[in-house]
Amino acid sequence: YDGWRIIPAHLEMSFLPTLPARIFFFAHAPNQGVGGETPLVDFRQVYRDLVDEHPELVDEFKQHRIQYIRKYYDNTQGPCYDYFIHKDWQPMFNTTNATLAGERAMQSGFDWSFDHAEETTLGTTSYKGTMKLVHTLPPTRIHPHTQDEIWSNHMNVLHVDSIPAEFAYSAQHLRSWKYVCLYYGFELLVLFQKHVFHGGKASEMGHHVTHQDGSEMNSEYVNTIKQTVWKNTIAYKHQKGDVALLDNYRVAHGRQPYKGARSILTAWH
Repeated sequence: YDGWRIIPAHLEMSFLPTLPARIFFFAHAPNQGVGGETPLVDFRQVYRDLVDEHPELVDEFKQHRIQYIRKYYDNTQGPCYDYFIHKDWQPMFNTTNATLAGERAMQSGFDWSFDHAEETTLGTTSYKGTMKLVHTLPPTRIHPHTQDEIWSNHMNVLHVDSIPAEFAYSAQHLRSWKYVCLYYGFELLVLFQKHVFHGGKASEMGHHVTHQDGSEMNSEYVNTIKQTVWKNTIAYKHQKGDVALLDNYRVAHGRQPYKGARSILTAWH
């Protein structure tokens, strides 16, 4: 991602049924000046705070679960300029065959579709264009070693209202009028895309999360979750040569925006 963009705090691959146990960061060449921190968040404490202060929120999410909706563009149709579609499906599924990509998605537990489907002369269906993946998971999971319950999901990243909110948080963190403007700009971008291109349906945008039945999440609950995440955030400033090892079941990471060159190497297992 370009330096001005924000990566909200998340547990790596928490939108999947299984996720890596550990994640490593090596500060090969951290940026100079303000920004560029890696926010670290204890998602076990996020869950405990939500249970203590907003038990009705936790009950609603556990009852109605989280449905993930993600879109991936077709790289044979040129570059994608939709801010909410980040990746192409061909390298993700290691194939240029759309049907095979769909089969591999199904093996991972995803419902899949393409925005173009045509019947061939052989009676089969040919797919192309943007790929859409949908699946549902609970909002928490049990830590395999400590047996603690953890707030473990990708709502903080994939809900369409999350991106503008992250610009607002960075505006305060960096004391930057630029990010105040980006907050309002992305508020307008979300509204424009949702209502002009998608008939008012956020679920038709490049990525989003709803409840399992397709109903939208309570906006106050979404804001409460983000506030609780920020309350439990430590902004880790990398120093050259630093190595950070995180328990990916519990400690989330992200990235604050920055200027200049920056090289933080990442690996997980």
